[in-house]
Amino acid sequence: MNLGQPPIGIPDIIYIATYQAAGESGSSVRSQILQEIEHRYGARRSESGDALTFTLESCVAYVTSFQEDDFPTLLIALRRDKEPDRTTPFTQVQAVCDAVVRPLLQLLSVNPASSFILRVRQAKSLKEALSTAEGYAAQRMRSAGMVQECLVSTIRDSTVDQACSALRRELIVSPLSRRLEEASSSVWRLADDATSLASSAGRLSHLWSGRELMLKQLDASEESTQLRIDEILMELRKPAEQLKPEDLEEVLREVTVLFSRLSVLASTMRRDHVKASSVLRQIRALFQAWSEESVEGYPTNSAIELGTFEGLVAPFRDFTDRVEALRAQLDTVLDAVRTYLGIQGQRLSIEEQRSSKEQLIRMVNLQEILHKFEILIVAFYLTEMGRLFFDALLPETAGLLTIGFIPAAFIIAISVMRLLHRPRRQGE
Repeated sequence: MNLGQPPIGIPDIIYIATYQAAGESGSSVRSQILQEIEHRYGARRSESGDALTFTLESCVAYVTSFQEDDFPTLLIALRRDKEPDRTTPFTQVQAVCDAVVRPLLQLLSVNPASSFILRVRQAKSLKEALSTAEGYAAQRMRSAGMVQECLVSTIRDSTVDQACSALRRELIVSPLSRRLEEASSSVWRLADDATSLASSAGRLSHLWSGRELMLKQLDASEESTQLRIDEILMELRKPAEQLKPEDLEEVLREVTVLFSRLSVLASTMRRDHVKASSVLRQIRALFQAWSEESVEGYPTNSAIELGTFEGLVAPFRDFTDRVEALRAQLDTVLDAVRTYLGIQGQRLSIEEQRSSKEQLIRMVNLQEILHKFEILIVAFYLTEMGRLFFDALLPETAGLLTIGFIPAAFIIAISVMRLLHRPRRQGE
């Protein structure tokens, strides 16, 4: 982003807000706001068409817009029309500016992803600048440092929770240069950096708010998943004969579902962590370019802000690491269940082989019994034939001859059965 040198000199207040609006809707939001301001206040557009300059009550106003990715950013700057009286209290000047800028802010969306307010007061010395900041902050000064020949002080925001305070900033900027042109240039360079910072903060805010519920539920989800993993491992420690295949298959399905869910969560959070890390690198580069000099009694703005933004990115990495640890445990459980199922399968296979062998033996025994029955049937048939034959030829001695023929009938039957079964055995 490059604001250049807007035509209003040193502003008294700069308001920067970043919003989340995907694709063309972001450009539409910016265009609608600029058109509404132009129509309502008779603003004059710049040559590029993306900035407006107009008079608002006793102030000169400057409004411009930018867009990075899906995040449009609006900047509103006000300067009192008359040459400022240095004896007017800074608090009073800012109260007037807040009242004047309020109607403009009502044209913007209610909940920006990030907002920065720069309150500007030129000072002759560092002591005067520090006194102005401390007087306005009323013991709410959080950090201070020298950046681009300006004392930049951050006021602690006690009206919002910590998650929002990381993305809403109120700064007091005091250029120390005595020359108006140099002071104006320093202020607008800082405004340009603040615009970039607001855009980056807005993107981090969007990523964090989109995963806030998942991040807050991680402890409970991790605890319940860990408890279930421990229960499964306890089940697997039972004797193998007590583990039924259908129970193991149910556990395998459950663990597979858990593993899939954790994989999806890890992939989603890893992607967001990559995006957040990229934004954090841009913020680091911006603060490194500041080469901020410390002011006695206060930590530097860049050190505090970097710690804050790193704190927003860290949960993404922590979430991914903890989910990966659970996935590793589930992977171990999956291997254990598969191993048990494999052992159960082998045991069933051995039992089936044993059962098949016993069944085969029974069939062989039955076949032998049937073979003997065949011999008996054939022998009985031959004996009956012999009796009929003897009854016809020698009826008086037919009974004795039949009894004597029985051994011969058995011998003949055995011979016939051997003869009939010989080719089948040769084929086997």
